[in-house]
Amino acid sequence: MNSVNLFPTTIGFSEDLEFTNKLLPIVKDYLSKLNETKYRWDYKITYDSNLPINTDPNLDFVRNKIIEQCIEYCNLTMHICPKLGINIWFSEMTNGDEHQRHNHTNSVFSGIFYLSVPENSSPIIFFDPRDHEKYVRIEQTLDTSNYIIHPKNGLCMIWPSWLEHQVPKNDKLTEPRITAVFDAYFLTNKHYDYTIS
Repeated sequence: MNSVNLFPTTIGFSEDLEFTNKLLPIVKDYLSKLNETKYRWDYKITYDSNLPINTDPNLDFVRNKIIEQCIEYCNLTMHICPKLGINIWFSEMTNGDEHQRHNHTNSVFSGIFYLSVPENSSPIIFFDPRDHEKYVRIEQTLDTSNYIIHPKNGLCMIWPSWLEHQVPKNDKLTEPRITAVFDAYFLTNKHYDYTIS
C-alpha cells in the first residue's frame, strides 16, 4: 500500500549560525528603537510597530532566506509552492516574559529564527489542535497532545500557521532571548487538484 500525506502536521527545521550572526546585530538595532512600553503581549516586540522592517533593503537577505525555507517546506509537505508574501517582526523576551497559546491567522506558514538563546530559555510548545484524543481512549504513558522543543542559536523552524504554540514564562533568564518571527501567505487563490497514481 502507498499513501498520500494530505494533512501532515510537519515542523520543518534547519540550522544556520552564519545567517544568525549576520541578522542578530540588525535585530538588536531595531529593538533598541522601541520605547520601553511593551506591546500587548507584555514583552518587547516590533509587531505592528511603525518600523520599516518589511521594506528595509538591508533585510533582503532575511526575506530571501524565508522564501527559501518556505519553498523547502512546501516541497516537503505539499509538493507545490505558489508565490508567497511574507511579514517579519522581531522580539526580545526577558526574565518573566511569556507568550500564551495562540496560532497565526491570515497566514499559511509561520516560523522563527532563534538569534540569541541564553541558557535556561523557555522552550516552544506545539499543541495538536485536532480533537481525536477526546474520542479515542487508549491507555498510554506518552502524552502526544503537545511537543516541547528546546531552542538554540541558529535554529530555524517553520510550521502550518494553524498549529497552536506557546512560550512558557522565562523565569531564569540573565540576558534577553531574541528571535525573528515570520508569517508567509499565498499570493494566489487557486485550488490545487491532486491525482493519486
